[in-house]
Amino acid sequence: MSRPSRSTDKLLIRAGRKLLPETGVSGLTLRRVALAAKVNLGMFHYHFGSKREFSRRVLQEIYEDFFKDFSVETGGPAPAKERLRRALNALARFARDNRKLILAIVRDMMEGEAEE
Repeated sequence: MSRPSRSTDKLLIRAGRKLLPETGVSGLTLRRVALAAKVNLGMFHYHFGSKREFSRRVLQEIYEDFFKDFSVETGGPAPAKERLRRALNALARFARDNRKLILAIVRDMMEGEAEE
């Protein structure tokens, strides 16, 4: 029996990233993610094991992308005031570009939704 493609997990994470702003963690279903990624539901379980692990990996990827961009934006030699301006601009851009995701996560937190 051959081992599943390594890109399947990336397809699932990409689908999760697209769905998460609409559904939040609490509304995200494994079937919907698998359908959006066009992969068998069993592959979801093979790669992640649980919704909790999947959600953790999706959010981790989002945070890593943010921090990579933030570091590039705020790095380099510049006066402290300029670095602060760049940092605030980077935060504002992230908030603007991810407002639906942020609202979905805040809604999950306020509703006390536990991830399954």
